Amino acid sequence: MATEEERESSNWNDFLKMLSEEQRTWWMTYYIPTVVRLSVEGLGPNYTLNSWHLHIFGIAPEYQGKGLGKMLFKYVDDISTSEGKSIVLETTTDVDIAIYRRLGCEVCHEIKIEHKISDARMTLMVKRHGDS
Repeated sequence: MATEEERESSNWNDFLKMLSEEQRTWWMTYYIPTVVRLSVEGLGPNYTLNSWHLHIFGIAPEYQGKGLGKMLFKYVDDISTSEGKSIVLETTTDVDIAIYRRLGCEVCHEIKIEHKISDARMTLMVKRHGDS
């Protein structure tokens, strides 16, 4: 989100306000640069700028298993196909990797996310449409 208007419309600033100072610092100085590095290493610089980047995509647990995620993904997939743009997303679970593979995504790169509570593996996936 490059502009203040984009940050406001997405409630980004509200999200940051909910975090403790320590969490906000970790998020801004470690997490975001690490995710950017994941994208650059996996797809090249600026690839995500010409794609549909599903940075945070999920379904609340009480609505999972009802096909809603598949419907939302299909909606984005239809638009991205018509625009000739790829879909890019990150995930941290093997279950999600299997789901996104069934939806036509492929793994491009993985990176370790380190945190004092627990480390995680973040996987970058893409569904390519056109030359994006």
